[in-house]
Amino acid sequence: MPIIAIVDGVEIKVFWNDHNPPHIHAVLAEHNCCISIVTGAIMSGTLPKAKFRKVVRWLEDNQTEAMYAWDEAHNSRPYKGKIK
Repeated sequence: MPIIAIVDGVEIKVFWNDHNPPHIHAVLAEHNCCISIVTGAIMSGTLPKAKFRKVVRWLEDNQTEAMYAWDEAHNSRPYKGKIK
């Protein structure tokens, strides 16, 4: 599960061979949530509201790159980059 970015302390991850729809995992301490790459909506889990807003802002700015990272991981291809 590559970490593709860290946004205000929140690790943004994609999991190998993960299920559709395309999403990222946002992890901060005991919080873990899945966020749709397409809509920016929480699919499951929780994240503090202020952190969630920052992650969504980051996702809006980096949607193409996040989708590429998800596609690479979803298809078991190594993705070693970090998205800023």
